[in-house]
Amino acid sequence: MTRPQKATADYFPHSVTCGKTMFTLENKFGNDGYAAWYKILELLTSAENHFYDCRNPDNWEFLLAKTRLSVEKVTNILNLLARLGSINKELWQVQVIRSDNLIRNLSPLYRRRKINVISNSELIALLSTETRDTRLDAIKNPHSIVKKSIVVDAEANTTTQNEPLNSEKKSNTSEQITGFLKLFGSSRATETEKAFILKAIAAGCTPKHLEILLQKKPDITSINAEWVLRELIAVKRCNDNTDTNIDEQIAELKRQYGNFA
Repeated sequence: MTRPQKATADYFPHSVTCGKTMFTLENKFGNDGYAAWYKILELLTSAENHFYDCRNPDNWEFLLAKTRLSVEKVTNILNLLARLGSINKELWQVQVIRSDNLIRNLSPLYRRRKINVISNSELIALLSTETRDTRLDAIKNPHSIVKKSIVVDAEANTTTQNEPLNSEKKSNTSEQITGFLKLFGSSRATETEKAFILKAIAAGCTPKHLEILLQKKPDITSINAEWVLRELIAVKRCNDNTDTNIDEQIAELKRQYGNFA
């Protein structure tokens, strides 16, 4: 039985000509933008089927560690890359990084291997499968992908995929997730909601911060989008610095990062 060929690569083309992406990144972020982009390309090149799932808290923490940048700066860099078309905008809206340009640049490699990298539509279906094991099976057999929405009980095991949390931290995280959901009158979270809540917790946000935000913006019905997460982080910052008004804080974030919606 022949061994299946992997959809990964050991290198990617690095043009010596500075294009729009590099010029814009360096102009806005200096060397941090340059270094972050090439570290992201390294991750994408070595990843199976060349995508990186930031919904996984372990993956997100690793990306932050690899770039050695803050949550805000990495998020802002990725948002800019999506606007420039350097990463797929639709996939980044669900916190998945993929570069269509990178895949095109690697296409000669896959023609020689006589294999195909999964398409973006297949990847979107793949991301909707129910468990990690199913996702891995779907990568090997993309045509057998089953499209399912994921519902995660708020009291369920919050262990990350690569390394188990200690029982005290796991219990505290579960309690905080429950606290966030109760403010929306819910006891269950979709995978997307849970991923955003975990990122909010990682950023130091608590249900109390969400309660303050909901008093200001009662139309928010879930933590299921990046703009909600950003506004929640803005509330935390305001709460940490009582001299700063929350509206001024959010307005400043919008001036820096653009509209959140």
